[in-house]
Amino acid sequence: MTREKIPTAAQLGLMAGPPPFPAERLVTLANWQEPPFNRWAFQHIGELIPTARIARGDGPVLRLAKDVRDLSTTPIHADGRPVPLATFLERTYTDGIIVLHGGRVVMESYFNGMSARTRHLLMSVSKSVTSAVSGRLVGRGLLTPDDPVTAHLPELAGTSWDGCTVRHLLDMRAGTRFDEDYTNLGADVRVYEQIYLWRPRVNLDLPADITAYYATLENERPHGGRFDYRSILTDLLAWVMERAAGARFADLVANELWGPMGAEADAEVTVDGHGNAMADGGISCTLRDLARFGLLLLRGGRRGSEQVIPRAWIQDTLTADPETVAAFAAAPDAVEFPAGAYYRNQFWVVDRGRSARPDPRGIGHQRPDRVGPRSGGCRHRQVLHMARCLDAGVRRDDPNRPDRPRRARRGLTGPVAPDGSHVVSRGGAPGITGAPAARAAPRRKEVERDERPLSADA
Repeated sequence: MTREKIPTAAQLGLMAGPPPFPAERLVTLANWQEPPFNRWAFQHIGELIPTARIARGDGPVLRLAKDVRDLSTTPIHADGRPVPLATFLERTYTDGIIVLHGGRVVMESYFNGMSARTRHLLMSVSKSVTSAVSGRLVGRGLLTPDDPVTAHLPELAGTSWDGCTVRHLLDMRAGTRFDEDYTNLGADVRVYEQIYLWRPRVNLDLPADITAYYATLENERPHGGRFDYRSILTDLLAWVMERAAGARFADLVANELWGPMGAEADAEVTVDGHGNAMADGGISCTLRDLARFGLLLLRGGRRGSEQVIPRAWIQDTLTADPETVAAFAAAPDAVEFPAGAYYRNQFWVVDRGRSARPDPRGIGHQRPDRVGPRSGGCRHRQVLHMARCLDAGVRRDDPNRPDRPRRARRGLTGPVAPDGSHVVSRGGAPGITGAPAARAAPRRKEVERDERPLSADA
């Protein structure tokens, strides 16, 4: 957490006023992921990169009831000392935060020019969305985790993907060689960003689109071995899903998740020059719709009487077999996690327990969070928070701090809270927290009322 005053994108003059913009105010493909330019970019992805619309459809919106309280003075422990929540949010590059307790909004605040209608980049929370949709396809019998990748993508037969299954993609256990060191501009992850139009194309001999890129990858170990986090596996999973269901990724998310969960606004996902979605980190949505997604997970995939995400899928995610735990323990990064942690179905499961729930998070600290009874006696609270990915203020003991020698993850990082646990989010950039309970007080912002109160019980 920085102690300096953090200017907003408007105060920095980023992309403000009439063009042309001077270099210090111009946000481009070359700088949009870096500070301070990401202060503007994460809320304007569609102005930088092509996107496909994830339509909410014309179904009913899941209304969020409100019980707004003033949490601004709630103490948050950061850098070894308590600070008021308002100060914490200001000093962690926060763009928006929404807190749900008992299914009701108790706090919703926006900063840095963000509003309730703004779509914000989710980074690797996109993986959690992809997982939810794949669970739907499995539930409908269109896909099984044991399916060979080449059964759905025969054009990859005879390549390094022979012998790879959907399960290997879901659990990041494919043998694919793919360097995800974000500090190395020559790493595979930075190269494939050129194909996805996330960076200027400087390697002119790269394939025209991501589907042609997969066949160029090689293996460094047999499929089904130890866990190793590589975002490219999520993108290949999305292509498998598209083939299995006969639809584009954006339409699958729209029809299988976004509409059924009751989203109030369209989302979007970045695409390459041939329209292929970056499923691993390219989705943008509003804060309230991210809250709805978190609430859906919290309730075991259920919205009212409808089981949107199959309960069996969530249970499979939260039920670790010895092989899954052993595969995670064999990874070099395992020393940074408690014993028994594992990765399943595109979720990190760190804090295991009988009431554990999946926990999505992105490198820019976009995530749904949950705080249990030990954080002030409140059950079933979600904290949804969107922040900038800036190299400032990350705790030295943070396993995902930006100066990590191996990689600074875009990926899902963080605990799954069983009942009775207190989750405080930390990750690849400063920003997320689960705030303890606070007494009711006059509301700070008007938040949409739901005339149908929501139960917090799954």
